[in-house]
Amino acid sequence: MSRRGGQGPGDGSTGEARSLEQRGRRFQDAITNFLPRIGRMAKVGGWSFDVDTGEGWWTEEVARIHDLDPSTPASSELGLSFYTAESRPLIERAIQEAIEKGRPYDLELELVSAKGVRKWVWTQGQPVVMEGRVVRIQGTFQDITDRKRSELALRESQERLQMLIDHAPAALAMFDREMRYLAVSRRWLSDFHLGEQAILGRSHYEIFPEIPEAWREAHRRGLAGEVLHSEEDRFVRQDGTVYWRRWELRPWHAADGTVGGIVIFSEDITGRVEASQALRESEQRFRLALRNAPVSVAVQDRDLCYVWAYNQRTARAEDVVGRRDADLFSPDQAARLDALKRQVLDEGAEIHQQMWLDRPGRRLFLDLYCEPMRDAEGRITGVGTATVDLTPIHKAEEERRRLEAEVAHGQKLESLGALAGGVSHDMNNVLAAIMAVASLLKEKRQDDPDLVKAMDTLLHAAGRGRDLVKGLTDFARRDLPEPQPLDLNELVRKEAALLQRTTLQKVEVELALTEGLPLVMGDPSAISNALMNLCVNSLDAMPEGGRLRLATRSGAGGRVELAVEDSGHGMPPEVLARALEPFFTTKPPGRGTGLGLALVYGVMKAHGGRVDLHSTPGQGTEITLAFPGYRADLPFDTGIPPEEEVRARRLRILLVDDDELVRGTVPVMLEALGHEVLATAGGPQALERLAAGHAPDLVILDLSMPGMDGEVTLKRLRILRPDLPVLLATGYRDERGDRILERDPGVALILKPFTLLDLKVKLGQIG
Repeated sequence: MSRRGGQGPGDGSTGEARSLEQRGRRFQDAITNFLPRIGRMAKVGGWSFDVDTGEGWWTEEVARIHDLDPSTPASSELGLSFYTAESRPLIERAIQEAIEKGRPYDLELELVSAKGVRKWVWTQGQPVVMEGRVVRIQGTFQDITDRKRSELALRESQERLQMLIDHAPAALAMFDREMRYLAVSRRWLSDFHLGEQAILGRSHYEIFPEIPEAWREAHRRGLAGEVLHSEEDRFVRQDGTVYWRRWELRPWHAADGTVGGIVIFSEDITGRVEASQALRESEQRFRLALRNAPVSVAVQDRDLCYVWAYNQRTARAEDVVGRRDADLFSPDQAARLDALKRQVLDEGAEIHQQMWLDRPGRRLFLDLYCEPMRDAEGRITGVGTATVDLTPIHKAEEERRRLEAEVAHGQKLESLGALAGGVSHDMNNVLAAIMAVASLLKEKRQDDPDLVKAMDTLLHAAGRGRDLVKGLTDFARRDLPEPQPLDLNELVRKEAALLQRTTLQKVEVELALTEGLPLVMGDPSAISNALMNLCVNSLDAMPEGGRLRLATRSGAGGRVELAVEDSGHGMPPEVLARALEPFFTTKPPGRGTGLGLALVYGVMKAHGGRVDLHSTPGQGTEITLAFPGYRADLPFDTGIPPEEEVRARRLRILLVDDDELVRGTVPVMLEALGHEVLATAGGPQALERLAAGHAPDLVILDLSMPGMDGEVTLKRLRILRPDLPVLLATGYRDERGDRILERDPGVALILKPFTLLDLKVKLGQIG
């Protein structure tokens, strides 16, 4: 066997040991060479110093961190000299505690290198204890400037971000995936009235448990990666307060790209929404007010073209916009409007005027208010016009003035009537005496034709005087003394026959009578006088001749109308307006009293009718009397009995009248009729005679007497003789006489002055 193949145990062990030693030295060399390289790569080195001497050593990397030559001797004093004023107290205190208490330290400090470069280092110190005391401190030293700068930059970035968040004009909050607050702006705290409470790290749903499900769903969708927003959303707090929010929700992503949470941008728009709602409500109220008010509002540009119109009463809005006044109104009206609005544009004036404007089928009286429209710089851009339709008010005002004039006219006539009523008593007594004597003489001297003719003339004159007094008293009378159904056509024919005999053929009298008209309830004498007054006025208006037309016809509401139309010179408006006034006349002195039309008005008022006047200068006048219609199923009874029916038995009559003329003439008439008469001068004397035992069959009692008048006398007479017939004599019939007739069935009425025949008929009816 060869030596190569046969080794002993000793030889093998020695070789293996040698090999292991060689490998160990190579590893140590590798570590020795590699550790500095690792230190340089990690910027970390080691150090150590003796507590007693301060001498020490450091690795090459520690020297490089201090920008020193690696051969520079190390000492604790040298190492401490590089720290900044802020950091040196910290490291000195740490070293002191390590020596005295054996406490290790771990610090991040700032130093200034030998080249003046500021650096951040991380140093760790570990005390070495021998025989119960610290003899050495050793540790590691690492340059962390890059990391510190990154941290500082990050902190500054975070501070800037927090500042932006804090002072953001909108409410802003950042949440993690569990909807916990990571950051929140001051505006968020303010808008949601959270005060200064700490909410970072707390759940959003803990802060706002009332958050609606719709918002929670939005959060879930945001955490899933969606971006959502709302321009106007309603949020009701637990206390019932309503907020309006505009919000946007966006996810934020972590470094690995996953959704780390959401950011919510929110703006409180409660004020804006409430203002918008208030504006809408105001606009609705404005539209409602315009819709239900007679007001139109319109805007025109500088070319006076309509650009907007609302509730236009003079024309629909769609018919106005895009057009001008010349397209809507007559040329003269459009020119007037254009001039007004041009003044507004040129002078900036505000103009208020009232005018009539014509629209198809209607005429409007409008109140116009125009003012300039201005832009933000105050420049005039157009004209705004507010128009109020005053047509109904204007018409109502015209009607009011008409009614006031009519009332005033009626009051004048009633005043005249009251004045006439005051003198009618004495006038009627005078006329009564004249008519009594005349009728008595006529009756007794039938064989003397000349005397009879004279008495007829006297009776006719007294009758005209009676009619005049009666017409005057009609002013104060509201009804008729003894109305009866009348055929208006027949009455017109009689008056027309008289006119045709007296007009000397200068005026053509034309009749246009409608047959079959209803009867009218009235006083034939009063209506005849009214008609004759109108005809006389018409004749005066045609001094050179002309045409007088009398017509009857049916009127509105079942009325019967009598029209008197002439071809005379007519009346101007100012005369027509005063034609019915008492004593107003355009005739020369001595030619007219001014009472003709006033008397006609009084007659129609008493008949419940009306007078309508129409006149045009140069074309004539038409006056229409409108009477209420009357229909009766029974034939008409004139109330005048035949001659044989008026014969009565001989009566004992007590005459009571304060007027001496009446007491001197009426007894003669009564005695001529075969009656026995006792005349007394007043109520007291008559009552004394009755109390003394005088027993008449009839009392003729004057209603209007001084002192004790007829009404009072009648009341006391009824105490003495409850059933005694009484004939009440009065110059005109009024409410007092009607009241007596209604209350006392034993009383009849006779109007003064009366003729012998009137007296005979009335006594015949009573007897």
